[in-house]
Amino acid sequence: MFNVSFKHRSFALLFSLLLLIALSNNLLAQTQPRRTDIGGEPPKYILYVGNSFFYYNNSIHNHAVNLTRVADPANWELYHATSVTISGSGFDWDNMESYLRPDGIGKYSFVGDNEIVFNKPGKQFDAVIMCPTAASALFIRN
Repeated sequence: MFNVSFKHRSFALLFSLLLLIALSNNLLAQTQPRRTDIGGEPPKYILYVGNSFFYYNNSIHNHAVNLTRVADPANWELYHATSVTISGSGFDWDNMESYLRPDGIGKYSFVGDNEIVFNKPGKQFDAVIMCPTAASALFIRN
């Protein structure tokens, strides 16, 4: 029916074989994670540092802390998150030393009906999450 040369048949066979291998790669995926915990106590106070993309859509820190509180409803009040975002900035704008000094960000909190509560002096955050622009742009959805 078609006049196909041996060269074209070999190429088609090789291409089909490579396509089959590429598509079957998911069959080799890990079905159970090797590690199911982060080792040790999970962080309770997290500082998120990024730019305006990080804050878009009610900020990633709100979503993350709400997911954590739902996962541990008995201790929901122990989890806190703070976001530091500078619109249109790069990481060179963020003064991390200033953010993490003992009386820097997190000296006080708003609770209840906008009441101000001063936090204990000292370390305010257990972990810091920084998000570069390209990765944080993935958080945006319309």
